[in-house]
Amino acid sequence: MDLKEYQLFTSPVWTFENTIDPVTLDLLIKFSYDTVERYPMETPISKRNGRNSEWVSIPNPALLEVLQAAIHQIKLVYQPTVPLNLKKYWVNINPPGAYNVRHNHPNTVLACTLYLQTPENSGDFVVHNPNPAAMFAAYSNKRAHYNFSEFRITPTPGMFLAVPGWLDHSVDLNTSDSDRISISMNLSAG
Repeated sequence: MDLKEYQLFTSPVWTFENTIDPVTLDLLIKFSYDTVERYPMETPISKRNGRNSEWVSIPNPALLEVLQAAIHQIKLVYQPTVPLNLKKYWVNINPPGAYNVRHNHPNTVLACTLYLQTPENSGDFVVHNPNPAAMFAAYSNKRAHYNFSEFRITPTPGMFLAVPGWLDHSVDLNTSDSDRISISMNLSAG
């Protein structure tokens, strides 16, 4: 008998490593702090003990250049059947002690984040397995994609990460001595 195993219905996660020169990176970090100060979100949705900006569309040529290059790479792999639009973004400042609870992004094709400052131990990006089979992992010794309960990504400065909007994710506690800084956005259809 020839036994076959099919790994079905995977959940894609894409990362793209941008090479951002140090001067531009410093300017984007300053821009991030300024944006959170000028446009603070009063009640962040998933963040705990950190700060977010409101959704903004401030034209920043350096930021837009980095985002457009990363989004282009993701589109080449994803091959969307509809135009994907970036209308607004928001800035995330996760100081020591901050984290993001498990959440997703409704009405979004791709939820994306550009990482600017990621000190060691500032919190992994955690993707939660949407497959109910993950609950039965205890009944099998086999390590397979379908029974992992979560997948962790340790971000680096310049990393652009994209996940389907429906995919639950969270961010671990920042146990470093410095702020973790990122800019997030939703790519929507239309």
